[in-house]
Amino acid sequence: METFGNLIFGLGVALSWQNIFYCFIGCFLGTLVGVLPGIGPVATVAMLLPFTDSEHAVEVAERLRARIAAQPFRHGGAEIPVTASFGVATFPETVKDRDQLFPASDKALYIAKHEGRNRVRSKPATKGRTMG
Repeated sequence: METFGNLIFGLGVALSWQNIFYCFIGCFLGTLVGVLPGIGPVATVAMLLPFTDSEHAVEVAERLRARIAAQPFRHGGAEIPVTASFGVATFPETVKDRDQLFPASDKALYIAKHEGRNRVRSKPATKGRTMG
């Protein structure tokens, strides 16, 4: 019986007007920030694939892209297509310094988006280096 009493007490605290108010404010602010361009949720995810050359990194990105595209989002009886674009850069094949990995992959990502989205693009090999 004590467990039931504690459960009711916990629900009473959780559903107090102060907690409901704070929850409402948090949801409102989160929604507001989420819709502001450039400030909203992160639209980029970085994956580090140790000991992976450019060819295989592109293959991994392509498999992920295809799986994402094959799974539409279902809501209210409607199917909403979901796509993803990927930018790939590898060290030392496509960049000379590890610190250039993120900027190079970001540039390749924006090229993929500019070309029509739902694509995988890789930064070309650095001069003097070969891919593969």
